[in-house]
Amino acid sequence: MRISLGARHHFLRRYGVPENWEAKQLGDLAEILGGGTPKRAESRFWAGGKIPWATPTDLTDNKAKYISKTSECITEAGLASSAATLLPVGSVLYTSRATIGAKAIASVPIATNQGFATFLPNGTSSEYLYYLLDVLTPIWATSRVCRLRK
Repeated sequence: MRISLGARHHFLRRYGVPENWEAKQLGDLAEILGGGTPKRAESRFWAGGKIPWATPTDLTDNKAKYISKTSECITEAGLASSAATLLPVGSVLYTSRATIGAKAIASVPIATNQGFATFLPNGTSSEYLYYLLDVLTPIWATSRVCRLRK
């Protein structure tokens, strides 16, 4: 994920960097992954699935800081056949398309559809990233500078 230089400058002008803090790229704090959807026509990807598979609606319906249940689950074959990844506990799920800014921390291993940018903390706490996204969302939502690297 890259944030344009203009957006970074806007953020720093508006909020500043507290003393003794070091400015970092978001990619230095977490690995950022997208999601995927197994083919709906393949019942073996869905029937009897046990892997929670989140859509943006799961987060907007959840209204909690943590998520452990989703309305749909996929199978191991469904996971392997799509761009979805099994994300570890502590991953910060963040909706980045039609709904921008809904978020939750995974309390179970989970997969997501392509409407997410998921943050896997890299030496940073999940909670810190969760709240940092509150600050960054207005910038992304108005400028559409949020782009996921493929």
